[in-house]
Amino acid sequence: MTLPDTHDTDNTAFLERAGEQIKKMWGTTELFRLFGDVSPYRLFALLSLILLSSLTEGLGILLLVPLIALLSGNFEVTTSLPEPAVSAAIASPALLLAGFAGLIITRALLQQWQQIEASKLQRRIVEELRLSTMRAILHAEWRWLSAQRTSENSTLLLSDLTRVGWGIGYLSTLASAAISIMIYLAVSFVLSWPATLLAIFFGVVAYAAAARYRRRIVTLGEAIGTSNSQLHQQIDESLAGAKLIKSFGQEEGRIKSLGEALAELESQQRQVMTNAGTARVLIDTASALFLAVLTYGALFWFDIPGERLVPLIIIFARFVPLIAGAQQGLLHWLNAVPALRRVTKAMDNAGASAEPSESVSAVGFSKEIAVDTVGFTYLGSDIPAFADFSLSIPARCTTAITGPSGVGKSTLADLIGGLIEPDIGHFRIDDVTIKGAIRTKWRQSVAYVHQDAFFFDGSIADNLRIAKHSASDEDIRNILAQVGARFIDSLPHGLKTRMGNAGNRFSGGERQRLALARALLASPELLILDEATSALDRETESAIIAAIEALRGKTTIVVISHRPIPGLTIDHHVELKPSNSTAGYSVSTT
Repeated sequence: MTLPDTHDTDNTAFLERAGEQIKKMWGTTELFRLFGDVSPYRLFALLSLILLSSLTEGLGILLLVPLIALLSGNFEVTTSLPEPAVSAAIASPALLLAGFAGLIITRALLQQWQQIEASKLQRRIVEELRLSTMRAILHAEWRWLSAQRTSENSTLLLSDLTRVGWGIGYLSTLASAAISIMIYLAVSFVLSWPATLLAIFFGVVAYAAAARYRRRIVTLGEAIGTSNSQLHQQIDESLAGAKLIKSFGQEEGRIKSLGEALAELESQQRQVMTNAGTARVLIDTASALFLAVLTYGALFWFDIPGERLVPLIIIFARFVPLIAGAQQGLLHWLNAVPALRRVTKAMDNAGASAEPSESVSAVGFSKEIAVDTVGFTYLGSDIPAFADFSLSIPARCTTAITGPSGVGKSTLADLIGGLIEPDIGHFRIDDVTIKGAIRTKWRQSVAYVHQDAFFFDGSIADNLRIAKHSASDEDIRNILAQVGARFIDSLPHGLKTRMGNAGNRFSGGERQRLALARALLASPELLILDEATSALDRETESAIIAAIEALRGKTTIVVISHRPIPGLTIDHHVELKPSNSTAGYSVSTT
């Protein structure tokens, strides 16, 4: 019977844990994923440029051996070079000098080309990652998207991806320095293998000495991501709530809070620079000690000839900035890894909640909208918004859905509008169950007018064409006339007038008319008006009601409000009432 070797098992487990820690710290999984979509030819071209640039410098340093020997008039000790090369150097010193100068010039040109290609690759990766992240977020289910913080996504798309871009730039620096170091080691090995082994020993010691600073920088990278998110949230909330802040005289309080967040972020970034600087001091100290030991060893241990010692000193002197550059590149990349991890995690979460994208036929609608014993619960909630809920809305009629706040009116609007899908039960248009790709297709037949209508900071025409890209200016003017939006005619720039941030250049009543015009421009099968007249003056409300009345019998209209709207003809009335049941409502239909 053979007993298991627990010592070997412990060693294996230790190596596995160490490998996982390094993998996590370096972000290798995210790194391979990041470069997975990059053209291999582009990566190969960049690596080739880095390699050629390093080779030209290495060969240039090797040429110093016969050059120094030529100056001293002694070629007997150049046994490390091929005999034809030695003979050529003796016969044509001008050719030797020309070759040396040519290599230096070639290296300078290759380095410039390399920097241009590295910068292009960095921008390409970050741009594609930013677009992919935005695509994943916007194509996610509304249930998931509505639960996300806007400031969190802003941080991902702006601050975190900017940090990723810097990290990629430093990663290129790290790759260039690492390849150059390997080339130099190969050249130095030709000149003196004992000195090369000594250089490797010092390099390993310096790398190990800086380990604690690398771990600290990874931790700081995670903290900076959290601080950036909090900073974005404070800025977004302060700008969005500027009116509230001014009303209560809290300007300085918000500024103080923002200053504290900025100070925390600045402190973390200063700690990153301090740790990186300390690590560099360690590298520089180890390099200085190594050069001193090398010179002493060349004189008393290794018996290195002068014409080889000078190139060796040049090589190892170049190690100082190269090792320092590699260390700085590594530290800055490690600082960017948490940001990349946050971005990839967000993309994965959004992708897991992605809406179906298959191509399906349009949904016909001529009979009714049927909600059959559906249940729906929002993310993060234990209480269902609906449970065992049923409802029928006839086609080409005006249906009012009323009830107090909290009974699920807006959730019902999201359901019949195709924004969300029930957890249980069925939602049908005529005899077609609306789910999956059919639901996203049905959404194209729905127009939704919210109480707080949103507009982009573009022209009036551009904002309305969101509903129908092919609409002409004449089509837009006709729709505006239907909703009584005559105020457009008095604007100096007419339809080209910019609407401002969220449409703030217009009053609430004007925005509601424009929102209704945008909805009607889409010629929807279903028009949902969610508290669309609750905050309007009588004149504006009358104009909106008149526009809705003109649609009776032409499209299906669902009007959601706390109470019936005076003057609006209702064909079908559904009243949602509070209840003690888990569903939170009861239904009264007239």
